[in-house]
Order: sequence, then C-alpha cells, then structure tokens
Amino acid sequence: MTDRRFAAIIGIALFLACFRFGGPTAASADFCTIGWQSDWPSFTNERYGAGGAVAEGKFYLFGGVDNAEPTYRSDCQVFDPDLATWSWCADLPFAKSDFGNAAVEDHLFSVGGFNDGIVSTVFRYAVDADEWEIVTPYPIPIAGVMCAEHEWRLYCFGGTSDGLTAVTAAYVYDPGADQWTAIAPLPAGKVYGAAATLQGSIYLTGGWMQDSSTFAYDPQADTYEIVDSPLGRNRPALIAAGELLWLTAGGNGWQELQSGDENYFSAQWSDTGTQIARALVAPAAAYLPGYGVVLAGGCRSDEPDGSRTVQLWRTCVPTPEKIEPAAGSAATAVSISGQGFEADVQAYFTVAGGDLISLEQVTVLSAAEATAQLPATIPAGVYDLVLVGSLGQQASLAGAFTVEAATDDDDDSGADDDDDNDTSDDDTPDDDDDTQADDDDTSSPAQKSSAGADDDACGC
Repeated sequence: MTDRRFAAIIGIALFLACFRFGGPTAASADFCTIGWQSDWPSFTNERYGAGGAVAEGKFYLFGGVDNAEPTYRSDCQVFDPDLATWSWCADLPFAKSDFGNAAVEDHLFSVGGFNDGIVSTVFRYAVDADEWEIVTPYPIPIAGVMCAEHEWRLYCFGGTSDGLTAVTAAYVYDPGADQWTAIAPLPAGKVYGAAATLQGSIYLTGGWMQDSSTFAYDPQADTYEIVDSPLGRNRPALIAAGELLWLTAGGNGWQELQSGDENYFSAQWSDTGTQIARALVAPAAAYLPGYGVVLAGGCRSDEPDGSRTVQLWRTCVPTPEKIEPAAGSAATAVSISGQGFEADVQAYFTVAGGDLISLEQVTVLSAAEATAQLPATIPAGVYDLVLVGSLGQQASLAGAFTVEAATDDDDDSGADDDDDNDTSDDDTPDDDDDTQADDDDTSSPAQKSSAGADDDACGC
C-alpha cells in the first residue's frame, strides 16, 4: 500500500476486562488523554446490532435487537454531548437490526437488515426534518452488510442473503438519483465486519466468525487491495478519526474478546496502549468530533440480551480552530486555540500538502490552547496549520497563517546599514550608517554628507 503522510490505521490494544465499568480514565483535566471513559448516561432499551451515526455534532442510535424475546427495535434516540442528554427522534418505518448504516451529509441510512427474515429495505433519515423515508431497496436481501460514505455517496459491501453464506456483492448508492449501481465484488465474501473511509479509500475488516481479512477499496479505480490484517473480530467497531482508523470491540463469534492487540499503518497494525472498559460484540459506533469514538449498546456473555451502556474512547485528535496573529513575518510568536490537545503536540505549516515546516518552541498550555513560534527562516506565503498527536492522529486548519514578505531591504531600524546592497538607504534622512557623523565605508552611491561636514567627524 502506498505510504501517505501521517496516514495510519490504529487499532485498540485490547486486554478486555470483564467487569462493569466505572468513571473516566482520563488522567488529567488540563490536557486530553487518550483512553476510555464511561460517565455518559445510558440510553433507553437494551440492544445490539443497532445503527450509530453522527450528524450535526450529535450521536444517533437507531434500531437493533434485544434477545430477551427477541424484540426488534424501531426507536431512534439522539445524544447531545454538550448537554450529556438523550432525547427521542422519529421511529424507523419498521423495526430491524443487523443493517448497514452510515451518514451521508445530513442524512442517515439503514440498509437491509433482519426482522424474522432478511430484508432489502433501505431507510433514509433527514436530520433537519426528523423524518424517515423508504428509498430504493438494496439490489438483494442483505444483513450484516458493511457501509461507508465517500464523496456524498453510500458504498456497501458483502453481507449475507441467506444467513449462512457471506456474499462478495458490492453496490454504490447515489442519493440524488435514488439509485444503486453494482461495483467490483469483494476479493472474498465478508459478513458482519466493519467499514470506514480514510483518505479516499474505504477499508473493510473483521467479520464472522473471527475474520481477520482487511481490504482497501479505491472508489476511483473500482479496485481492492488486500492489506495487512489485525486479530480477527466478529462485529467490531472501525472508525476514522484524525487521519487514522480506530479499531475496537468485537468477538470470536458471540464471545467477546478477552485479549487482543490491534494496529495498523504504514501497512502494519500497531498498539494504541489503551484498554477498553467493557468488552462488547456488535455495538453501534461513530466518531464525535471534539470528543472521540462513541460505542453504544452491544452484547456480551453476561448480557446476551443486549446492553444500554455508552462508552467514549477519547482519541485526542488535536484540532486547531484559530491561530493568533493570523499573519506575520518569520520568528513571529503565535497562540493556537482548538480542542483535543495532549500534553505533547507537534505543530507544522504546509502548503497544499507539500513539505512540512516545523514550528518551534511548541508549548501546550491546556487541552484547548498552545503557543509556538515560526522558524527564523520561512518563505512568504499562505500556510495550512497541521497539529499531530502522540499516535499520529492529526487535524489541520486551512489557510491558517500568512507569512509576509519583508517590506524593505534594510535589516535594522533607526540607523542606516553599510553592509546591505541598497542603492539608497531608506530609513533616515542622511545615508550614513551611524549617528552624528557621515560614514565613508557605505556602498550607497547616493550618500551625501551635510554641508561643511566631513565623513569621519575628525575635522579633516
């Protein structure tokens, strides 16, 4: 796979504990710390195999199943992280679980699924209107299908049509045309895995029972690449955030994984050094900017009917929002505000994805503020600001800073300089390089001494 700057797919290091979780694991209130916390309130009604997506800064949970009866869920609930509260949203047209789901702009999708049988029905939810509608069905009945958004289209891969066999079929949905179109099939069948989009490619990993195969799909070329694989997981969570992929949860069949180390990129997986608070299979998952990866629901051996728990994996994506001043010359001191700053963050300027120029004296003051200084030598131009965290997670602010060109050629102030190449000095009324006396070593042809004044102040 082609290396990409700061591209990394990161999976959780899972030594999965079998205990009911407690409070936040963050070690400091001053800086963001990568790790798990579980102090957000539970939602209503246990479930697993539900849909989870983020739109307009809120986390949506919909559908799923509770094994107790079993009971398929049609309700929709939305979590506001700023208020730490759940509220209701419009119910699905009918209850189902084990569907593919993703957000495409301000719409949420539920593709196929299961309710006493495998269905091809596709629901689309308009966030602003709080309404679900039924759109063109998936070309085949499908459950356990893996879906992800890319350039305002919905891509779906694999799944099962009979509950027994994993299919290779894949399709793309155009919301404007309300139309599904076949794309290249998977290299091998995959069902109950997970999909996420990173830097123009869609990654698929995991699946029943403990599938470890990982594919990278290129929508432009309509081709797949088989890439390095992590520990196999059934029904895991795979989330893109901060130019990384974050992999967690899942099981060996329906048994939640009790241990495991994941990772990835530049073509290999790597350990994040974090430990999930509560092992789960088939949770709903999505990334909440400014917070981290949210897991909701899921099932485990001591809760086979489903869970109501919510866990947050703080990913500490250092997101710059403002730099002050926004313009200046080389060596200018700047203040950077944003969110998700760890105690140690790297800062860079770049132009259109070109070479990175390191900022100097980077000091993180809090999770929302840092200071730095431009290097003493930097070309004039408009630069993007890139912040990078401890695992390589990064975020950028486009057009953040303008480095200004020098307005004159003198390199001092208040006195002329005798070692520059000006044809005429430009800062004082006379052209000497000192005060009170003319200088005889300047190269300026425009030098003029005052009437009756010599050039060395000796009266000669």
